[in-house]
Amino acid sequence: MNLTYETAMRPLNGPWYQERSGGTYLDRIRVPVMSISPQGGAMHMRGQLAGYTRLNVPKKLLVVPPTGFWSHLRYLTHPALNSQMLRWFDHWLKGKDTGLMAEPEVAIFDTATRAWRYEEAYPVPRTEWTKLYLAGDGTSGGNLAAAPRAGGPNSFRLPESLARTVAGQPVLAYATPALAAPLRLWGPVSLTFFASSSQPDTVWHVKLNDVAPDGAARPLSRGILRASFRAVDEARSEPGRPWHPFDRQEVLEPGQVYEFQIELRPIFHTILPGHALQLTIASEDIAYSNRQRTIDVQLLPWPVENTIHHDIAQPSYLLLPMVPDAPEIAPVEAPVADIVWPMVAASWTPNTDGWPLKRDP
Repeated sequence: MNLTYETAMRPLNGPWYQERSGGTYLDRIRVPVMSISPQGGAMHMRGQLAGYTRLNVPKKLLVVPPTGFWSHLRYLTHPALNSQMLRWFDHWLKGKDTGLMAEPEVAIFDTATRAWRYEEAYPVPRTEWTKLYLAGDGTSGGNLAAAPRAGGPNSFRLPESLARTVAGQPVLAYATPALAAPLRLWGPVSLTFFASSSQPDTVWHVKLNDVAPDGAARPLSRGILRASFRAVDEARSEPGRPWHPFDRQEVLEPGQVYEFQIELRPIFHTILPGHALQLTIASEDIAYSNRQRTIDVQLLPWPVENTIHHDIAQPSYLLLPMVPDAPEIAPVEAPVADIVWPMVAASWTPNTDGWPLKRDP
């Protein structure tokens, strides 16, 4: 099969993709499943976590530290991770009592505290879905507020705004004040906002950052949506996970305001005291190298002026999975507690000094 040709000839979702998608057949799985979800990855994490909720078999979930591109090497070289997998296989394939199934179903690694914690299920049952509303002037430093506020829209133009993107500066940014108390965010994240464009199509690049007291921004999550694929299937949507069927394109009427819902990758991160949560919005990202760079670029015309609307009548908001503190179900012990590897400072990328990795400490 010439996969590039086949997919290029089918820009819309439909039976051809559904027949080949593992997601179509999740309800047919009859064997026990241990799902190991690496944080921060560009491909597997979102699908694993979305699919996990649809499994009706004995199951366990490990949300492991960010692995970066080299996740396959962590599975091969990390003794603690291998020990946990061996406990699973010994239980289900050899009938050994490894104690694994008596442990809580879900184990999560927090990327800020770098600590493991058990939970009863995923999404975490005590999650408080919380809205933070876009407010103020996003071009000079907008706010993420607890309630909608009156205020004018924020606009930007391409290609003029591209210089800020190349310089690593946000085009539009909205942030909380520095937090006085820890804020645990574990699970799916989404942004619902109102926007208009001067062109019949555009693209939205949305990012979520943890901003340290010194101003350094650590990337937490991102979401991408082409405006003409804004349709949402509400029946299949869940908190933090708007379901886009991607089965049709609906071009924009220039100047008309539309509602957009964008799913960001799930996060498992605590915003620490003194830090702030920042949301950025743009219509270009030099780090993005998918179809926007090839067959789609001709359909995303420049110049374009895009406007984000946020006021009382059009309350654009970020939906966050806030997980309040609670007594631990049980302490996380080895081997799970030992599943951790060094990271590059201020990044979700693992440190691979000493490459090639033959065996993690």
